[in-house]
Amino acid sequence: MKKNKYLRIVIILTMLLALIPVGSVSAKMEKVSVCHREGNGGYHLITIAKSALPAHMAHGDALPTDSVPGHPGEKFASDCSFASVPQKELVQTLTVLPDGASVVSQPLLLGQAYELKASGTYTYKSTLEWADAEWYMKGGVMYKGDTEGSVPYVLDLSINGYSTNTDWGAYQPTHVYTKQWTGTGATLSFSIFDSAWSDNVGFLTVEIWKVNW
Repeated sequence: MKKNKYLRIVIILTMLLALIPVGSVSAKMEKVSVCHREGNGGYHLITIAKSALPAHMAHGDALPTDSVPGHPGEKFASDCSFASVPQKELVQTLTVLPDGASVVSQPLLLGQAYELKASGTYTYKSTLEWADAEWYMKGGVMYKGDTEGSVPYVLDLSINGYSTNTDWGAYQPTHVYTKQWTGTGATLSFSIFDSAWSDNVGFLTVEIWKVNW
């Protein structure tokens, strides 16, 4: 009788376990490392159940590689020590020729702040008159590269085509211009328009900098 009783108990327990979703069991068993905030403002590395992560984050804990609260320019290392982060990081350098061809960047992270830096000059006539990302010299007179008669944005370094004007700002004697940009998860394309390409010589350089803080 006892044997049958024990057998029934085992069967019932097996049936109860079968009713528990496998995903919920694995989620409770899954572990994650966090930087646990101490009373003195320091942090140390601990391992917790992933299901407990929201509660820990709500109390001031953070994940390794997160930014350190109250410490601009620093983030957590893998052991929760503080590591310095540069204000800006160069992520890509592009060469744009004055031939109308588009040069495409890598995808820019959604919501991430970037700085676009355009530099250099090229010549666009056999008389060796120059142009940069926004301005050009013609007949000894300097023009902003937005319009030339009915042609829009001529000799202007465009971003994502010429449907809208890309204004790189006031003239810079260094021929270096910057624009702030917020990533959308998509790529950017850069190109230069001219009504005649055959006498163009040179290129512009575009640097894409990730802004960390």
